[in-house]
Amino acid sequence: MFGKEKKEDILKRYEDPISGFSSQDLKRGIWYVQHRDQIKKIGIACFILFDVLFFGYGFWGWTSYLLIDYTHDRENDVALVAGFQNYALQHVRYEATPLQFGTPTVYKSGDQKYDLVIDVDNPNKRWVARVRYQFSFNGGMTEEKELIIMPGAHQLLPILGVDASTLPSGIRFQPLSIDWRSIDPHLVYDVADYIGKRNQFIVNDVTFTSAGDADISGDRVTFTVTNASVFNYWSPQFFAELKDGPKREGVVLITLDQSNAGDVIPVDIRLFGGNMFVTDVTLYPLFNFFDQQEFMN
Repeated sequence: MFGKEKKEDILKRYEDPISGFSSQDLKRGIWYVQHRDQIKKIGIACFILFDVLFFGYGFWGWTSYLLIDYTHDRENDVALVAGFQNYALQHVRYEATPLQFGTPTVYKSGDQKYDLVIDVDNPNKRWVARVRYQFSFNGGMTEEKELIIMPGAHQLLPILGVDASTLPSGIRFQPLSIDWRSIDPHLVYDVADYIGKRNQFIVNDVTFTSAGDADISGDRVTFTVTNASVFNYWSPQFFAELKDGPKREGVVLITLDQSNAGDVIPVDIRLFGGNMFVTDVTLYPLFNFFDQQEFMN
């Protein structure tokens, strides 16, 4: 009323008649155009700052890892490995240990007949070995044989009745193949106890009669075999090791006909090797105690 009349800003009333562009939009546009270079510089500066911080943090992290944490990681790796069992070694533990073979020996069993024998031990508690083998010697080679060796057993691997004009020399044992079969612990938990209850063949009353003393065709060995187990067998076979005290004199194959539990079976053997004397007999079963067909019931 008394003051100077305030002039109205015409930009406030501006409005685009076509698109409805208001005065506020116009101001914002003018401000952006006037400050566009500054905004661009600020954006570039922020980007550079971010890169510097990002790469600086990464550089610091890698430097710290290489100088400090890497050593700790190596120590942790060693401690972690030490805390676990070596499963490669564990795997070996569950494989069969090789058979242990002795030294081949030869025994005269008749006129130009010889027996070649080698001792073998199966150190495995749960593995049955099936061995196919033969012997070679200077000027000859035997036929092939195959035998089963029970877990934890000491066994004989002979070739009996080899033809030779003289005592074979340079004897070499040749295992042709060894096949392994593991005994399932779900079927037989204690293998040694399982075999022990079935392998109860006891030798008694060993008698040796020289051919010259009794005017017979060959030396004679008699003894009895008692089946002290509670199992009945169809026709169990054995290698009978003939010994003079601790010394082995020879090996023969014997077969018992239907050995029932408690049976006492007489055995009569004739020997033609000459120069022998027998005081003891040790039996080595040739059948598979895990094969139910060996048993009568």
